[in-house]
Amino acid sequence: MRPCAKNSRDMQTHEIQPVQINSVKPHRLLFALLCPLLCLTPLLLNFSNFQSLFWFGDELDMILQIDTLGFWPWVKNTFAENFVPLFKILWGGSVFVFHGSYLAMIILLWITHLCNTALLGRIVIASGGSLFCSALAMILFGCSFTLVESLGWTIQWSAVLCETFFLIALNLLINFSRSLNFSRSLVIGYALASLASALCFSRGVLICAVLFIAPFIFLKRVAPLKQRILLCIWPILSACAVSLVIFFGATGNHHQLLSIDSARLFQMIEFGVGYLSLNPLALLFRVTVASHEAIIVFAVIKYTIFSVALFFARRKPALQNILITLLIFDFGNAALLGIGRYHTGLQNVMSSRYQYESLLVFAPFLGVLFEALLSRLKFSQKGVQITATCLLATCYLYLVKNWTTDIEKWSGWRGTHGRSSFFKGEKLRRNLVPPSPEIATVLSREGKPQWIGVPPFITQAEAFEVIKKYNLH
Repeated sequence: MRPCAKNSRDMQTHEIQPVQINSVKPHRLLFALLCPLLCLTPLLLNFSNFQSLFWFGDELDMILQIDTLGFWPWVKNTFAENFVPLFKILWGGSVFVFHGSYLAMIILLWITHLCNTALLGRIVIASGGSLFCSALAMILFGCSFTLVESLGWTIQWSAVLCETFFLIALNLLINFSRSLNFSRSLVIGYALASLASALCFSRGVLICAVLFIAPFIFLKRVAPLKQRILLCIWPILSACAVSLVIFFGATGNHHQLLSIDSARLFQMIEFGVGYLSLNPLALLFRVTVASHEAIIVFAVIKYTIFSVALFFARRKPALQNILITLLIFDFGNAALLGIGRYHTGLQNVMSSRYQYESLLVFAPFLGVLFEALLSRLKFSQKGVQITATCLLATCYLYLVKNWTTDIEKWSGWRGTHGRSSFFKGEKLRRNLVPPSPEIATVLSREGKPQWIGVPPFITQAEAFEVIKKYNLH
């Protein structure tokens, strides 16, 4: 009987062993802090274009609502299909703190992106990825020119902040899987990160669902069931609470789910599959037409990369767990966009605003793949290091170089033309004049009529008044 008891104790001991992953050494931490700074290069090199950006569309509408309703009543109102009081507090507060400076808002957006890049790099390193794997993931995610809308329009701070809290929660899980130090602060931090994500963007509800599943993925062999339940219960409560507010208080396609027909269902599936297949690779290779042929080609490429990366990560459980969690997030995001945005048409599936989450998922997979390929080269250690450096430099230069074209087009539409519709002298406050209806409502960009600055759902006079009242510049 004693040997059996001993074996039972050994099995219990084995079940609570922390996941074996690379320790985060000082030079790795230094690298994880310095490498994300590269993601600021596009901002610095194209600073004049970012400087010309101006308040646009939903931004003017939200400031008008603040002016009409008052700050706190506006905070608790829904925004389209979103209930985002935390984002509204931060965004609306920043408008007042920065005295209407759009450039300051853009810089704040980029600082948040820098934090996300650092958090992603830290996740990869702490999960057992190499410095090269982490660097490639951070450069691809941090410097991609396909993020021009996410990093060039402050409304998108909502989505960026949502991912910040997601990455914080994942870091907390990794820390726990390494130390097994279960504490009240861990549960509170995980719960608050989940709730904050849900209160910044509707996609945060999906993130809460992913964070509900994540403890069972990360901690299935290292933590008792009770601890996993204590962690996962809070994200699902946050998701349910925010979902109820959205369902009963917000507009959107979710109200049509019970009366959906086969044609709409096909459009939803098509949009979701298109998102999964084309993003983020299609725009990175300058493919702008969302054809069924392109969907097939990029689906094969993308999911070959995913499959091979998961295979290579099998000896690093923590790293594999991160990849699986991100993959679940990617599929969930496709389902949400299929339901919420199918009506915009398949061509919009590659919109720049949809690239942020897709790159966040894809970058670690690509890093794992190239790390494994490099380790199999029959080169000397120095030869491998040179090859790795060349790969990183090539990726970095390609991404940064392509920012110039994209931000020039973006700042022309969202900046120069917007300012010219409100200012005689492009950057001079004293020359503020009411906008010309022709300039403000009819502008051709790439052959398509586009409104600039003032959205169709508010009047030009209202926009002019909030610009003057709140010193928007």
